[in-house]
Amino acid sequence: MPKGSGRKTQSCAFTFLNIFIALEIVLGITAIALNEYFKHTISKHVGHSEGSEIRTLLFFMEVYGLHLIVFYGCGFLIVTKFRREPYTAHLLTLLKIWHIFIFVLSVDGFLTTWVLFNSVQPLMCAVELSLRRGIEVYYSNPEWRIIWDDMQYHQQCCGVESYKDWQTTSWIEYEYEDNMAMYQEE
Repeated sequence: MPKGSGRKTQSCAFTFLNIFIALEIVLGITAIALNEYFKHTISKHVGHSEGSEIRTLLFFMEVYGLHLIVFYGCGFLIVTKFRREPYTAHLLTLLKIWHIFIFVLSVDGFLTTWVLFNSVQPLMCAVELSLRRGIEVYYSNPEWRIIWDDMQYHQQCCGVESYKDWQTTSWIEYEYEDNMAMYQEE
């Protein structure tokens, strides 16, 4: 083995480890940024009670992103210290602490994933309920009608499950029956 080859391999390993740690930190920042974007977007279109439920569910993902940043930030400091002083007496202690951090992060990741997967159904029910209420209020409140028309135009949405949702609301059935009676008289 040529002289200096071990140091070159070690340098390459540190480079890859630093890239991995940097990607994990960026992932944490992205998780927090996406959560803030989702909270802002959802709060514009969903009622207060449904919005607070959704924000609570998204909070777990935000905590996970924060854990990624903190734990891998500590890992970056440990790797940097190890690179400068590879034979430090406290290295074993630092690595044990980092193992604890990674264990906590893994448990947090599993719990966050479990909560998010188990909250899809309640989240969909909350959004569906909010949309159905919005359809009902559409004709009774002119301000809501303007907001809903704008949302339909820009978001290209038509109903909760399909465009036929508009046909099952109480006001559309009433108007439909009146129109059908008018056509039958002719």
